[in-house]
Amino acid sequence: MAIFHPQSPHKETPRSERKVWRALASLDNHWHVLHHVQWQAVRQGRHVDGESDFVLVHPEHGLTVLEVKGGSVEMIDGVWTTIDGKDPVWQASNGSNTLYRHLNGLDASLVGNPRVCHGVALPDVEVLGAIGMHPRALFLDGIDLRDSAKSMERLLTHWGLQQTPLATRQVQAIVQRLAPTRTIQRTLRLDVADSEAEILELTDRQREAFRILRRTRRGIVLGSAGTGKTLLALEKARQMAADGAAVLLTCFNAPLAAWLEELTAGVEGITVASFHSLCFRTASTAGLPIPIQPSEEWWEREAANLLASAAGADTTPRFDALVVDEAQDFANDWLTALQLLLSAPDDAPVFLFADEHQQLFRKGLTLPDWPQFVLDLNCRNTRPIARKVAEVVRSPEPKSGARGKLPEFIITGGEFLVDSARRVVENLVAQIRALRVAAAARPSVSDKGLVAETIHRFKGLESEAVVLVCSDVFVRQPEWIRVLLYVGMSRARSALIILGPPSLRRFLRMR
Repeated sequence: MAIFHPQSPHKETPRSERKVWRALASLDNHWHVLHHVQWQAVRQGRHVDGESDFVLVHPEHGLTVLEVKGGSVEMIDGVWTTIDGKDPVWQASNGSNTLYRHLNGLDASLVGNPRVCHGVALPDVEVLGAIGMHPRALFLDGIDLRDSAKSMERLLTHWGLQQTPLATRQVQAIVQRLAPTRTIQRTLRLDVADSEAEILELTDRQREAFRILRRTRRGIVLGSAGTGKTLLALEKARQMAADGAAVLLTCFNAPLAAWLEELTAGVEGITVASFHSLCFRTASTAGLPIPIQPSEEWWEREAANLLASAAGADTTPRFDALVVDEAQDFANDWLTALQLLLSAPDDAPVFLFADEHQQLFRKGLTLPDWPQFVLDLNCRNTRPIARKVAEVVRSPEPKSGARGKLPEFIITGGEFLVDSARRVVENLVAQIRALRVAAAARPSVSDKGLVAETIHRFKGLESEAVVLVCSDVFVRQPEWIRVLLYVGMSRARSALIILGPPSLRRFLRMR
């Protein structure tokens, strides 16, 4: 029995081609029968498509192109009358010529080989003689197809071409060219591109909903990681600046402040600074003393006191509105000091954006008794990532999210941790241009488009892909593990790979 590629006809295969398929099945197993073959070839200096109903490959006979025409077929005054109105002999001849050039152009080892001849299968009619200038031997009618081996022998004899036998590897190469068996997997780059498009659409919807808050002067916006708090904080700052207000946009993390400053470059009316850099800058302008090596107590309390003291100086700038991102990491006296910088401390617009699950720097979130707005639409992470992030802090499953791949866990640790991280990162960098890495332990890797950071410093930021590297020490911090994982994992928009010990994989319930 002949070897078919594919092994069975497609469900939409025409009845006429099914009849030819069944007839060709009686050929011996030296024949490879390829159905509905398509390729590209160059003709008259340009690329064109080629297509044949059947291509038969044999080590001794080379290739035979068969064009199938069902129903009644006749030629009147030299013009073919067929179901599709096309000349089947021309189609078969054109297919064999372009296929020959195609194969020789692809593989130098096939130059001069194989021969490619052609014929026309007419399964629904009986051909009694030559049709026009075309000899009877060129056609395989309904009667001929009852003995396909004899019919193919007659067709090959008609062409009378000498064929140098094809080696097994050549036959395999031809079949693989024309009927490849290959699994074409989606790359991470494509997954990310699709996910990013959906995420951007969700973000736009979120911003539109947030515009209804324009009339609210003070409020707290709460939302889990990925609900777009930082982007909405930025949007709110831009809205107020567009209305003519001088806006202070502040946050806890210096890297996040740098990113926000980059996004607002050239936007008139917005000043961006992390809280502590604002304290340094304002105190310096006011001529107040700043310690050379600040203590932890200074960072926690004295910086805010220094800012409050500098607020009364004539050199200190005034703001008409305040937007605070990462507000869960701000102490109450920090917020009090910031409001002293407002031109109308008791009445100026103030918006706080917070996530109670991201309290990396202090516990016990306390916020003013202002109106609250809850964001519950995930517009950063794909849904598989958002779902796993929610599991970590035992939050409800996200209501929305773009489609994407499941987070991946790679077991590693100890002396192999850094090398494992490097290999994973190098593979990702090859697929995605912009890659940011959030790491619990800082691996010694660097590359263009790659950022290596601790979870603490990367909080508030995000990236298309995140590699979260977790050492054994990380796992031995049970009081922080959920918060760290929540923050680190939620930085990933479209791809998340976690490296760590088996105990962490069990904790996350990942495969």
